[in-house]
Amino acid sequence: MEEQFVPFGATVAEPPVPGLGLDGAPPGSFLAAAVSTVRRSELEPEQLVELLKAEIRLASHFQAQAARTMVELTREADHEEFAHLEVGVPLRLTRRASQARVDLAWALVERLPRVFEMLDEGLIDWPRARALVNGTTHLDEGTARQIIDRIAKDAPALTTGQIGARLSRLAIEVEPAAAGLRQESAIEDRRVVAEPLPDGTGEIVGIGLPPDRVSAAMGNLNRTARALRRAGDSRTMDQLRADVFLDLLSGRCHHGEKPAVADISLDVQTAIGLADRPGEIPGWGPVLADVARKVLTDSADGEWRFHVTDPDTHEVLTTVTTRRRPTVAQQRAVEARHPRCAFPGCRMPARDSDIDHRDGYATGGTTHTSNLHPLCRFHHRAKDEGGWTELRVDDRDSAWRSPLGIVHHPRSRAP
Repeated sequence: MEEQFVPFGATVAEPPVPGLGLDGAPPGSFLAAAVSTVRRSELEPEQLVELLKAEIRLASHFQAQAARTMVELTREADHEEFAHLEVGVPLRLTRRASQARVDLAWALVERLPRVFEMLDEGLIDWPRARALVNGTTHLDEGTARQIIDRIAKDAPALTTGQIGARLSRLAIEVEPAAAGLRQESAIEDRRVVAEPLPDGTGEIVGIGLPPDRVSAAMGNLNRTARALRRAGDSRTMDQLRADVFLDLLSGRCHHGEKPAVADISLDVQTAIGLADRPGEIPGWGPVLADVARKVLTDSADGEWRFHVTDPDTHEVLTTVTTRRRPTVAQQRAVEARHPRCAFPGCRMPARDSDIDHRDGYATGGTTHTSNLHPLCRFHHRAKDEGGWTELRVDDRDSAWRSPLGIVHHPRSRAP
């Protein structure tokens, strides 16, 4: 019998509601018929979740079949440039949308057949399939398939953001030299673009920028915006970040703020130059080994916190803070162990999250690193105000019970 997790001070829940028998049923005519006869208003929350998962499997299956049909419809076109119109016209799609749909269909069916198979079998949904395709478009076909094979087992349990981060890391690991050349080429083409928007506003976008400098710049925006909020500014954090961004670009400086603290992780062998495995900036994703080492040896702008890890277990061996006085030791240890928000699927960096007592301080929980973890403000409020309950698994991992009583177990320590 599977162990039931009970939170601090909570009572054991009632026995689970019997299922509908849909879990594990492959997508097809049987599942479609079963789903079509269900009366949703009569189901318990757990049964509704089971039904929803079955419906998503069905939708994924039929989207895969639609992709195959698009490929067959456009395969024999006389003019490749106009082939997508065979799809766009009957489906009432714009030229750009029809081209994108056809390109994605060909990528699934011909370039990445394993992704097509997973979609067809309902193991992944359409957004995950698209993330797997888009995350490998810059690679040659053989390398793309090799990377897909390595991520396929975990993909169903990952969010699209986690898939993107995992693909970035794998691309660097499989072809570090090629990844370096791609980044150098992109940085050579770096630029800033300003465009008007339909609502009368405008946007400024920096493209092809070095990842370490982007992370440091964003950290500085966050730090300054938070300081303004603490001083009583009533603007939202998004508004403050945008206004500080414009102030800095237009020459109006914000003095008196401590430089932002930026994190980076790399394994000990990469740190000393014996390996070239990618490092990682929480909230940004994997970076080339050369970038991680450059930050380690340079660190000219602001404070960087380095988490040196074991190359096999990925556990933190030591944490070093450069240039300026470190933050509180407990918080640094917690952020090293949990680089991101501890809520399932959230990738908010720990440095931008609240440090939360897992067992509430008011109910006897201690202020010890084993009882602390980061939760972004939204998920912290979901726990304190929204009825979500943490169910401790060990010092690092947790399961979570939703307000409907559904327990979501940890599946992986994904990026």
